[in-house]
Amino acid sequence: MLIQGRWDELWYPVQWRLRGYDFGSAGLEVLRLDPSRSNAHGNSGGPELERVLRAVGVENGSRIVDFGSGKGGAVLTMCKFPFAEVVGVELSRALISIAEGNCRRARARQVRFVETDAAEFADLDPFTHVYMYHPFPCAVVERVCANLQASLTRRNRKLTLIYKNPVCEETVLESGVFRRGRDMRMGAGDPESERYRIYVHDAAKMQGESEG
Repeated sequence: MLIQGRWDELWYPVQWRLRGYDFGSAGLEVLRLDPSRSNAHGNSGGPELERVLRAVGVENGSRIVDFGSGKGGAVLTMCKFPFAEVVGVELSRALISIAEGNCRRARARQVRFVETDAAEFADLDPFTHVYMYHPFPCAVVERVCANLQASLTRRNRKLTLIYKNPVCEETVLESGVFRRGRDMRMGAGDPESERYRIYVHDAAKMQGESEG
């Protein structure tokens, strides 16, 4: 299984190049983004994310938002699962243009992109899943968590956060929105940047606490 996993990971970048997708990395200098609001772009789609999503479980009709969706690599991986909608929130117009081209090439239909600062995106009530690949500094993560808390107050539900390279984990936990779930590490060298940490908001527990 490990050998198969490694083969899939090696084949993935070759495959997307052959199909004409642009998932290449991009630095903040090239993108002309403010480092206080953004981090460099790197693709996190592919076999590793597929394994994580299978482990998490995706029910029919679920909806996921990808904060810092970049060129859409992770978004296209999400489209392999029964999400009714996949929304990419991205600050860079240039990256969105590339992502939209990639999605057209892949004929992905349940995808849309929103050009905005993640801290300002508050239309969160429809979502059951949230994804981040360390897309921005902790100050922005704090605002995102506050927006999620407001959404859960309006519509209490189970909400799962998948966070790759969870640099701002302390910010996530201090928000009180999520409890830490399972930890998944990928890659032969097992670097910190290949860690996926799963966080869950338990709607039933929140309801019980409010009634108590």
